[in-house]
Formats: sequence, C-alpha cells, structure tokens
Amino acid sequence: MPNFLKFLTKIIVNQKVKGFLEKIGLYYYLKNSYRFFLVFLGKRGLKLKVQDTNAKIIISNPNEFSIYQSLDGEKIFLQKFLSRINNETVFYDIGANIGMYSLCAAKYKVCPRFIYCWEPEPFNFKRLKENIGLNDIEDIAAFPVALGSKNAVLELWTDAKEPGSLTPSFTRKSSKSIPVQVTRGDDWVLRKKLYLPSIMKIDVEGYEFDVLKGFEKTISKSKPIIFLEIHPFFLKNLGIKKEQVLNFLYGLNYTTTFSSLRKNQEHYILESL
Repeated sequence: MPNFLKFLTKIIVNQKVKGFLEKIGLYYYLKNSYRFFLVFLGKRGLKLKVQDTNAKIIISNPNEFSIYQSLDGEKIFLQKFLSRINNETVFYDIGANIGMYSLCAAKYKVCPRFIYCWEPEPFNFKRLKENIGLNDIEDIAAFPVALGSKNAVLELWTDAKEPGSLTPSFTRKSSKSIPVQVTRGDDWVLRKKLYLPSIMKIDVEGYEFDVLKGFEKTISKSKPIIFLEIHPFFLKNLGIKKEQVLNFLYGLNYTTTFSSLRKNQEHYILESL
C-alpha cells in the first residue's frame, strides 16, 4: 500500500498533472480520496525505514508522506547520526519538525540517555507530541519555543496549514507569520537544568548562526558532535555567509569530519579536536 500512496503522491504534487486533472474535473475527487487513504493508513503510524530502528510516524497529508517516503532526502545523514548514538547519548534536536530524527534516535537499537526537542511551529509541534506518544517514548522532552542568540519575541514566517507542509523560518518572508518566543540556548539549559548534549542536530532554515551563538557556553563545555544543516541562500537574508557559521565552530576548536550537498542546503558533521 505505501507504493500505491507513493504513486498517488507523485500525481498530487505534480503541477502539470494537477492542472490536467483540474481541467477534466477529477483532481478534487482524487485529492480527497488520497487524503482518506492517508488518514486511514497513517493515523496508526507507518514504520520508518531507517536501519535498526522500530519507530513509527503518523502520516495525514501529502507533505508528511513525502518526508516519510524520502526520509526528507537525508538517509545518509540519518545513518551517520544513528551510528554515533550510545546509551549515554544526550541528544538536542533543534528544529525537530515532526520528529524524524528524535523518533529514530529514541527507537534505535541502542537507547540514548535523553532527548530534548525544540520546534516552534504549532502544527509541527502538535504532530511531534503525537509521534512521541505513538512510540511510547519516555526519556524525552519537547519544547514549543525557538532557540537563538538572544531572548526575544520574533515573527516566524510560515504558510503551514498542516504538519510538515512548510518548514517555518525567521529568514524568509511568506504570506503569514506568527510571534514566537526565542530563547538563548545557554539560558534554556540553565533554566530547565538540562543534561548537557553529546549530540546536537541543528536544522533551522538559515537561523543556524544565531542558534550556535546562543549555545556557545554549552558547546564549549560539553563539546557535542554537531550535525548541522546550513542554508546559504537563507543566511544571505541575514547578511551572513556560511563561512562565518563554520568559522565560529572552528574558533571553538571544531573540525569538519563530513560534508555533503543536498539541493540548496549543505550537511556538515563537526567534532571537537
């Protein structure tokens, strides 16, 4: 059945096919039938196809299914991430979205000590909590806040109408925005008395430099492995170059141990020397 849904997904998201089906009056019926199948099959969760995990993820719309089917184009990065987990791992999932990394980590063959998730977009956060409940994960905490270099309320730009439908951003404008609380990472660690991280994943659509600066004390103290997604195009909106992001970590005695290009984004693994 997932293969059938994969076929329907390609039809639903293909603009040319959509236009043709709209002309002959079939797109509305196909779209509604497709969503019925998604909700029917996906409300109990579909198994995530990542090595040595037994996690499930709720699927209710085409965007969530695309993330599920392709692992959001991050399978190699995910595998490298999982290979570094052990039973002492404290994982910080910054920009958790609907929870793919956290779910995989929590249900991996080796259980981490604790997982912390941050996701400010309301639709994504709601689904993240539902996915945590579906998988009966106990050693985890999820926070509906954004992290940055200072404590403030900022406009989060998002056109999202359902979970996974658009990655929210502080760095690119869209037709709608919502105010969200931004907290300096170091302050959040102290205030909530969090375990210090051994692994951090940062995927924040161009806001990565601010997130890193906000965690400078924590990073300097705990020296976590950092799985970083850099968005050069969105960084430009803040007047920042990717070299500044990397040089900040190099200045904290980090080195790049892996890098790859994913469309217009770049994946890095950085480790303390």
